[in-house]
Amino acid sequence: MIVLHYSVIGGWVIKYLFEYLKGDAKLLATDTYFQTSFQTEYLQKYVLYSLLYLHLPSFMQVFKTELKEYPNLCVVLSVIIAGYSISRPGAFEGVKCFLIPNFDNFHG
Repeated sequence: MIVLHYSVIGGWVIKYLFEYLKGDAKLLATDTYFQTSFQTEYLQKYVLYSLLYLHLPSFMQVFKTELKEYPNLCVVLSVIIAGYSISRPGAFEGVKCFLIPNFDNFHG
């Protein structure tokens, strides 16, 4: 069940990547893009993106990419994304909200 869940999310990521590479970055940043894309696009497209995500390791093998390099690539990309996220305006407010508990919200 968890593989199906992650394949759907991975499909969304691949769809966003393709849209970004097409040059629709401003459209992707709107608040309503995610909801409207589900209303206007066919479900079959999302299934195809999810299948593409599931078969990504197979494609890497076909193109002679070493699968043992895949986890290393994921770590490097995660560090890059984390660094970029922290550099955004207001990022430290989000980090403080995430890491510092607010005990006023606890009722006993």
